[in-house]
Amino acid sequence: VHNQLKMEASKMTKRLLRAISHPITTILGHPTNRRLLKRDPSNYDFEKILEACKKHHVAIELNWHPERMDIHK
Repeated sequence: VHNQLKMEASKMTKRLLRAISHPITTILGHPTNRRLLKRDPSNYDFEKILEACKKHHVAIELNWHPERMDIHK
């Protein structure tokens, strides 16, 4: 995800879904990719990502560092 942060929403969603469904994936780290005053959040279907994480038993990191604010999404 990090090398194409500004990818179109449907493509980013598809990319994340593929990663989440991979058997080695156990956690989705800082899911928004946001960094306040430095980088806007990635654009994707957050609800689909949450459902996929639930289905595949993938944890989601909620990073509440002031620069991240992942919970706000």
